[in-house]
Amino acid sequence: MSITETESPPEHRLTRYRHEESEMLMARGTECLLLAEEDNYQDKELLSEACDSFIDAIKFNRQHTEAYLGMAYLLWLLGDSQQALTYLEQGLRTQPSHPDVHRLIQHISGKSVLGQSAPATPANAAVQKQIQSLVTELLAENPATITASVNTHMNERLQERMLVWEQGYEEVLTAIDSLESFHDRVMLTCELSPIQDRIMAYHQALKDSERLLKLDDKIMENRDLARQYVEEHQSGEAGMFQAYLDIMLDNCDTLADELDVLERDALNIGTLDSHYQQLVDHVEAFQSLMKGEL
Repeated sequence: MSITETESPPEHRLTRYRHEESEMLMARGTECLLLAEEDNYQDKELLSEACDSFIDAIKFNRQHTEAYLGMAYLLWLLGDSQQALTYLEQGLRTQPSHPDVHRLIQHISGKSVLGQSAPATPANAAVQKQIQSLVTELLAENPATITASVNTHMNERLQERMLVWEQGYEEVLTAIDSLESFHDRVMLTCELSPIQDRIMAYHQALKDSERLLKLDDKIMENRDLARQYVEEHQSGEAGMFQAYLDIMLDNCDTLADELDVLERDALNIGTLDSHYQQLVDHVEAFQSLMKGEL
């Protein structure tokens, strides 16, 4: 018998792969830009590779703000300020308060949008009303409820609420898209910053829940195995029980270390700690049986 580590679901492994690929491509694009800078941007092959890398980084992760920023900077260097602003606008939607995105917008357009409000036009007023409705709903929501948990129903609730916020966010972005003025679109997008922060809080809570659930599954698996070994030993079944015990003791140490990491990250490990104590109890019972044979 062996103890196997619980694997992440396929969709999570795919997401992690895509994000890792995006980071690698982003790093390569940045490296190409730096190398091109040494030649005063005369090396067209390097610039072309930087362009391809940034575009592919966005394809792998459409929330990669720095990839939009890198592409915008490259386009600005090549003299295409209008297209650069288009990428900056997209980057702003992934992270409305990103300081480097705002700095480059101001540098290219000569106008700052930080701390400004969109002018009062009928079209802008309609969008601002949508934004205010979201902000009012945000203020009415208790942020303390956005917390990681091993409770399935609580995580389903988190998922449902996150989808509601994402839908509201996307609806406002669609309305913003209908506006003609670039600066109006950017200024209104900036007003969505608290909504984006709330969505990210939900994403983080669900990500932390996944960490808790993964470790809890490992603890429970080990607990069940320890109980099984005790039962097999007591019934007189043959087995490499000393080897099993050594594995269980090592696993307990490893799991305790993982619990410490989660606790340092300020996650609620109460349920996991209780399950871990059950595991320890079974392992200690197993250890007592083995000592009785000496």
